[in-house]
Amino acid sequence: MNEGNQLYILTACMLAGIVVGLLYEIFSLFRFFVKNKAAQTVADILFFILAGGVFVGAAVLFCLPDIRIYMLAA
Repeated sequence: MNEGNQLYILTACMLAGIVVGLLYEIFSLFRFFVKNKAAQTVADILFFILAGGVFVGAAVLFCLPDIRIYMLAA
């Protein structure tokens, strides 16, 4: 694996992180307005499922070979 490929993977993971960050903000706004504990719990579970889906989707879309430390950092 060369440096260019690692930079490509880092960029792809950063983009996935940005998408998940925006998704988190939407769910955070929902949690701010909805004070029902059960609805907040469901929203948290839904967020983690969607966030995992975004990262798995990014791994498939960008053909990421395996998990690297810098991928988790991005």
